[in-house]
Amino acid sequence: MLIEGLKQLIDKAIEAGITVPNTQPFVPEYSADGTHTGNIFLPGTASEQTLLTFGTSTQKQIEKELLEFISSNPLLAIFNNNILFNFGSMWKAVPQEQLLRWVLYTASKQGSEKTIKKLNDFLSMDYTPATEVLAVSGIEVEDEISLPEGCRLLPFSQLPLSLSKDLLDPPNLKLERFNQLTGVSNHVLQRFHKPPTAAIIRKIQLTPKYIKNEEFPLTNYQGEQTKIDLFELCECLTIIGKCAAQPVGHWHDMEGWVPIQWLTGGCYFPPLDNINSIMYKIPATQTSEVSSLCRDFFNLKSDVREKLRVPIQRLNQSRRRQNLADKAIDVGVSFESLFLGDRLYNEQISFTFRLRGAWFLGRDKQERLNLINIFNKMYECRSISVHTGKLDATIKVKGRVQIETKKFLEEADALCVSSIKKIIHSGKFPNWDEIILGNSQ
Repeated sequence: MLIEGLKQLIDKAIEAGITVPNTQPFVPEYSADGTHTGNIFLPGTASEQTLLTFGTSTQKQIEKELLEFISSNPLLAIFNNNILFNFGSMWKAVPQEQLLRWVLYTASKQGSEKTIKKLNDFLSMDYTPATEVLAVSGIEVEDEISLPEGCRLLPFSQLPLSLSKDLLDPPNLKLERFNQLTGVSNHVLQRFHKPPTAAIIRKIQLTPKYIKNEEFPLTNYQGEQTKIDLFELCECLTIIGKCAAQPVGHWHDMEGWVPIQWLTGGCYFPPLDNINSIMYKIPATQTSEVSSLCRDFFNLKSDVREKLRVPIQRLNQSRRRQNLADKAIDVGVSFESLFLGDRLYNEQISFTFRLRGAWFLGRDKQERLNLINIFNKMYECRSISVHTGKLDATIKVKGRVQIETKKFLEEADALCVSSIKKIIHSGKFPNWDEIILGNSQ
């Protein structure tokens, strides 16, 4: 019997004094004034379990018996260098020696019975339970927000301690600590140290659980098959207020009881085209809007969602731009992909652009006339930016006084968001011929 045979050996090892030294990585903690107050040890990480004390001949004999038991038991045959476990972001072998370390470490903390139950539960599953994590900057939330398909948006600080989390927000680089060490003011440091402020997470089942070494890499493996991609969900937050949420880290955390969870690794850091310069805080009064808008977006047909990705991405990018010409180009591309996606590039598009935008958003003649003037100026700003690389600080819109270019681009941003939301709520892109003929959809 797996349970009885292994339990006897584990109890024998504990009685013989085989111990697991407390050598795991830790996160140093500091008070607001920079005083070191202690360390928080990261739970269950690999190096915590690498040093086992097998000092006496009796202890070494027990270690040998445990390894022989593991290697001879067919239920534990998957723990060897020829089997690669699925860690979500990577594939990795779990040798028998590492399983032994986990067994003894867990038994020293929770006893042999609970340890064996965890091992049996894991062996009986055809998947590995895990949490997928997407670390995000540019957005703050006070409390957890429910998103579609079991996804959740929460403050980055509420994530459990892990090496991946610590990589993205090193304790020694926290503003208070760095200020205490260097004397540099927080006002200056905030320009350079921008750790994630939020995270999108969801529970997933990693399948296949493992593969043979010779099967790697899997030619048809596409990861966890879910309706929602966390990167796309992050993009969707762009249409919430003036948010410019940006993914900065992606990884998978195994459930804490899983025997291989302490080997979790493979954090992916998406490339950043420009550093996020703005922060949008979602107020408590807006949480229901976030949930419903994200739900409506992912209820769209896949082809509609795919057509919306470019305008949303370019709108997000425009908000992170400092240069007015760059902003105008990105906002212009966002509008054109919304209103002109069906037109050929060599067609006359400026008139079509103004006409479609005005009829799509305008509710009456006067509003459509005002919108035509705005879209005309927007197209002009984009063209000037592309050809000269710069824009004047102020511009003149027909029928209006001279205004700051920055404020005009913010107005265009809001119109772009309204257009995207209207498409989401209608469930499809409009029939432009019907729109221009004045027929409502």
